[in-house]
Amino acid sequence: MSTTKSLQHVFQNFILIWLDTQLDNSSEYFQNSLQLLHQLITSITTFTDVEKCVNFIRNIENEKVFLIVSDRSIQQFFANLRSDNYCRIDTIYILSNGISSHTPSIVTPFSVKDGYMDIQSMYKDLKDACLSCDRHMVPMSFDYFDPLFMYTQILKESFFQIQDDSTRSVTEFAEYCRSEQIMDEKKINEFEREYFNHTSIYWYSSDSKIYSMLNYALGIMDVSILLKMGFYIRDLHKNIERLFQEQQSNPTTAKISKFTVYRGQGLSLLNFEKLKNSKEKLMSFNNFLSTSADERVAQFFAESNADNRCLVGILFIITIDPEICSKSSIPYAIVGNEGRIGDSEDEILFSTHTIFRINDIQPNSNGPVGQIWNVKLTLVGNNFNPLDRLTSHLREEFCGEGWIRIGIVLLAIGESLKAEELYNKLLKENCSDVDKARYNHQLGSAYHGLVEYSKAISLYEQSIKISTECLLPNHCHFASTYCNMGIVYYMKGDHSKALEYHKKALEIQKISLYTDHPRIAFTYANIGLVYHNKGNYSKAISYCEKALKIQEKMLPSNHPDIADSYMKLGLIYNSKGQYNNAIKNYEKALEIREQVLRPNHPDIATCYSNLGAMYSNRAEYSKAISNLDKALKMKQKSLLQNHPSLADTYNNIGIVYHNMGNFTEALSNHKHAVEIQKTIFQPDHLSLAYSYHKIGNVYCSMEQYSKALSYHEYSLEINKKALSHDHPSLAASYNGIGIVYRLTERYTEALSTHKKALEIQESAFSSMHVDSATSYNNIGTVYLSMGRYSKALKYYNKSLEIYVEIFGDHHTKTADAYDNIGLVYKVMGEYAQALSNHEKALEIYKINSSLNQLSLAKIYHHIGNVYRARGRYSEALSYYEKSLEIHHIELPMDVRELSDLYSSLGNVYSIMGDYKKSLSFYEQALEAQKTCVPVRYHSLGILYNNIGNLYYNLRDNSKALKYCKNAIGIQEQHLPQNHLDLASSYTTIANVYAQLKEYNTALSFYDKALKIQKIHLSPNHDHIAGSYNNIGLVYADIGKYSEALPYYHHAVEIQKRTLGPNHPDLATTYHNMGEAYRNVERHLDALSYYQQAIKIQETAFSSNHPSSAASYDGIGAVYADMGEHSKALAYFKQGLEIKKSTLSSNHSDLAGSYYNIGQVYDITGDYSQALSFYNKARSIWTENLSQNHSNVSMVEEAIGNMRSNFGYSTSFSPQSR
Repeated sequence: MSTTKSLQHVFQNFILIWLDTQLDNSSEYFQNSLQLLHQLITSITTFTDVEKCVNFIRNIENEKVFLIVSDRSIQQFFANLRSDNYCRIDTIYILSNGISSHTPSIVTPFSVKDGYMDIQSMYKDLKDACLSCDRHMVPMSFDYFDPLFMYTQILKESFFQIQDDSTRSVTEFAEYCRSEQIMDEKKINEFEREYFNHTSIYWYSSDSKIYSMLNYALGIMDVSILLKMGFYIRDLHKNIERLFQEQQSNPTTAKISKFTVYRGQGLSLLNFEKLKNSKEKLMSFNNFLSTSADERVAQFFAESNADNRCLVGILFIITIDPEICSKSSIPYAIVGNEGRIGDSEDEILFSTHTIFRINDIQPNSNGPVGQIWNVKLTLVGNNFNPLDRLTSHLREEFCGEGWIRIGIVLLAIGESLKAEELYNKLLKENCSDVDKARYNHQLGSAYHGLVEYSKAISLYEQSIKISTECLLPNHCHFASTYCNMGIVYYMKGDHSKALEYHKKALEIQKISLYTDHPRIAFTYANIGLVYHNKGNYSKAISYCEKALKIQEKMLPSNHPDIADSYMKLGLIYNSKGQYNNAIKNYEKALEIREQVLRPNHPDIATCYSNLGAMYSNRAEYSKAISNLDKALKMKQKSLLQNHPSLADTYNNIGIVYHNMGNFTEALSNHKHAVEIQKTIFQPDHLSLAYSYHKIGNVYCSMEQYSKALSYHEYSLEINKKALSHDHPSLAASYNGIGIVYRLTERYTEALSTHKKALEIQESAFSSMHVDSATSYNNIGTVYLSMGRYSKALKYYNKSLEIYVEIFGDHHTKTADAYDNIGLVYKVMGEYAQALSNHEKALEIYKINSSLNQLSLAKIYHHIGNVYRARGRYSEALSYYEKSLEIHHIELPMDVRELSDLYSSLGNVYSIMGDYKKSLSFYEQALEAQKTCVPVRYHSLGILYNNIGNLYYNLRDNSKALKYCKNAIGIQEQHLPQNHLDLASSYTTIANVYAQLKEYNTALSFYDKALKIQKIHLSPNHDHIAGSYNNIGLVYADIGKYSEALPYYHHAVEIQKRTLGPNHPDLATTYHNMGEAYRNVERHLDALSYYQQAIKIQETAFSSNHPSSAASYDGIGAVYADMGEHSKALAYFKQGLEIKKSTLSSNHSDLAGSYYNIGQVYDITGDYSQALSFYNKARSIWTENLSQNHSNVSMVEEAIGNMRSNFGYSTSFSPQSR
């Protein structure tokens, strides 16, 4: 691609693109053609690559495109062009290279013209198209007036007040045209040399691009062009005004009471629809408006757009009342011989900012049917302007004249860079001390807008210093400067100094201004904002509402200051968690700003940005991203590409993606912010500290703790250098570091850093600040992780107290605090308290369910966990399923939480003996884990352990070992030594080794688990009871029943205290004690414990749960040992029926029951029945076990003995564990 004119700055309503895949930019033909085209069009871009050309067109927003395409490129061009690009194109001119080529047979809204052999041959057509494009691109507003109308009007009036050196202005404009290559050098020279020899109207009607350039700049308020053309705007208006006065004093023209003028042009389809919907309403033109007294001339221009399907031809029929023009200062001029083209068009030229009423819209009878419309307008006065009251008010506010006022307007529309250039220039000229003070003040405001706060403060101080010498102490200038200094200190985060300067300003204002003066209101609002950041929300609201009350009384309802107050109130309500109030205030602010600020103004972008942040707090992430994207696009159009405000928006977008769990996008946006900040700030700038802090948070969520810690430490280091030791930003850094320390189990360091954060916050804020609540919550979480539950409860309760005080009883923050308290009680085994707090959280989440359904899903999960821990599995399942239902319909889905939920469901079904469902949920959990980026090693380790435990229950020891070893491998690599998750995994693998009869290995792992548990858990924790029970089982398995029993008794004592009398874990221990007492022949004790186990099992589970089958087997074995064979047989058969309903037909546990029943029949002499059951046992064991397995040998021996001597056995040896 070769670009002869960059689109970074366009000077007309149109651009030219020349596409030719074989274009030679160095050829004489090309250079001559380019020179000719530049006489018409400033911005010309050439392409040899079709795809790049189409992409370039796609990114054009405001300008129309004229395309010159070679016949060898046209087919490929249409193949790449998309229909959504059509309306950017005005006309395509096909340049022949002698190749026979035809345009594709597709319908396009733009014109396609061919038959041109060279650029010279298309020059006239292109020139006519440029003139036509200029006419139909005239900026206009319907009913709702574009705020540019107001600002260009004030800007124009400011140009009228300037008494500068016109010669110098002409020279500067000519140099500007040369440097930007706007015109042909000959035309620039002619303009510079001959300007004063002709009238301004002459130059407006010439072909020197003045007309095109001026109306383009007025249409989009291009201040770069307008500042250079200010002298010409003034001269042209005065020229029109002079002719108007002359013509009105002429007896011939003065007699005319009303007359009609005409204007023909094209109107876009969108604007035509707006026009039709605005009948009897108002419309306005921002530019100098060219009309004709000759209807035929206007009809010609209306019809000239007939072949362009993107446009509708319009013939404006305009009724003019000269009296209204005089009263409203709307001069017009009958151009006559003043224009370069003479009187051939009967042109009547109006000055800018004309307003008309739309009286009627009808089809034009002379033109093509449906393509030309007559629109009757009547000129009205400025008092009909809906922005008139605000315009008048801003004229008063923008005090001063000429360049001073222009600078204020530039600041008001967000053109801080242009304002900085202007005030630096004014300071270099000779001026009074009063003016110097004012220029320094305004230059400080410009640097504030450019986020150069130190320069801004320095200039404000310079202004104060100069003012002290020439103004009275209570002059309002001091108040304005102090107020601005307060705003800058607020932006720097120095809230004490901000408050100090705002109060200084207020003190002066109360002396020098009346009570309800808008400037006092402005100061009140700024004081309110400072109190907001200090966490004193009641004072903040009080000051902002006081400001708003004055503003609504004294200012027009659409004044920008009222929007600012709404914004501040929205910010405060957002911080208070009153999101509906926040939205209401933000939307009021947005409505005003969109009415009175130029499109893409940074303040409008701020509205969208704040709405985005608020929706993020409500977990409405799609709305958050939508608003933040709007803000970003506006800022990209209106600000420099490395403006810090862009970085702020990238950070806000990053925060939303972080909350959504999309860590890759979050990091990308935060790092984009850092890239911008590094180009404009020193390495130790506070903005970088903030971005590093956010990146640290993301890495923490990604479980990349070393990176997270590094970024938080970078942030802390910068904050320490730049801020006082008790600044709140330091607290945020300490909290970030503390969270990383906690997650890496460096609990002492975590506590220390969180407590540092809390100390700073309690020093900087009131005792009831939301940031302090965050620190209390963080400290509580550390104590929870350390197993110091009473301390955890103390800090969580303090956090709850603050949330209730600030947000009330029904806020989600309050719910979060109840949820955390519930988690503590759950791990303490105080399930009633846990359930109570979780249910309080649930009620609040239900009230706020429209804000965040995923919070509701989370609390259902937590309540399910409590019921699971209490052994109430059907209730646990009910809550898990409610949680799952939300996850399946809620977008974006929280994959991490969903994975944990699947795992919990798998765990419950495993406990309930439904291993098929359990495995299904564990597999879904694994699938969900695979989509987590990065890998969540902590959760993955738990999941592998749970699956290992499932396979242990299924007696599939090889798979059980595989998953257990995977779990331990992950946990030993990625978790701190002695982490509680390791205790759980050590327990599961020990269970497997015990099942494999590798008892020493099992005992070693149980001991490891118990040691870790004793470090972290209270002595009465049910997990410690579980370990005692497991160790007892190993001793029982190796026949050391007397050594097993003390461990069982330890377990039972703990379980009774912590789990209650009907918990399944207690049933398991009772069963094990029954086994031990049976084996030491204490039969009555054995029966008692087995029966207690069954009683609990049938309460907690269904009547056919596998654990009940084992206890029935145990009772059967005791009765067999006691010689009560009928009772033994009944219990063995009851156990068998349960196993048949829950296990596969060839499961080894079924073989054990068959063997036991066979033995009873053998002992009682019913040999046929005995043989039948022995054979069933042998069939299963020989299928599943090796031939030399002890069970196979045992049943073979029993069958052999029975056959040889008909089985006169004297003892019972049950196959039961």
